[in-house]
Amino acid sequence: AAYASERIFSMSFKIEGADEYYTYDFHRLDDRRIMVSLYRTDAEGNVPDEMMRVSDFYITTFAFKKIVGNYVNLLNGREVDEEFAYPG
Repeated sequence: AAYASERIFSMSFKIEGADEYYTYDFHRLDDRRIMVSLYRTDAEGNVPDEMMRVSDFYITTFAFKKIVGNYVNLLNGREVDEEFAYPG
């Protein structure tokens, strides 16, 4: 059911010094949970058959917002918030 839900965010990166590319896809499950799919891709972003999905896991909406915010900061050359505390 999670894969049928709308993908709300995707980010890809290459590991420096290696020819390994990874993509994270984020799917909203409900108001509190986001499913994250992590898988390897080739340099063009394709998922060859031999590069199987690495992992699926779930995070909270709060964690998702922190990840996206920090990713945007990184892309814009701003400081990344290294603290990952839930609001108290």
